[in-house]
Amino acid sequence: WYSFFFFFNDTATTEIYTRSIVGSVRCVQETGFNTPIATYLNINDFAYCKVHLDPTSISAFLTGLNKIEDVMTRLMIWQSFWDMVIDGKISSMVFLQLILSMVPLESNEFILTGALHFAETATR
Repeated sequence: WYSFFFFFNDTATTEIYTRSIVGSVRCVQETGFNTPIATYLNINDFAYCKVHLDPTSISAFLTGLNKIEDVMTRLMIWQSFWDMVIDGKISSMVFLQLILSMVPLESNEFILTGALHFAETATR
């Protein structure tokens, strides 16, 4: 099973789906539900998978990652941004934009240390 994280403007909600998913996952608006501004697969790192963010989620996290209270979820999203740089899915400049906008707002020392290490590597 995979856990999905849904981010709605100023609030974060976790939904758990107990079904197996293979390949790409696309989030569609269902009748009666608000459309999230960002989604994240595999919160709490329960499954072995690499998560690449969709363009809408990238935009939302670039300006709102600090609003996510759960430290593990924030950490996993930071890691996904870095994985996407390594895999050539986003430029290091997009990652540095995340660094510039979110590091001043990050409260967790472990995440800060990792983010600054990634930034140093991205500028080489």
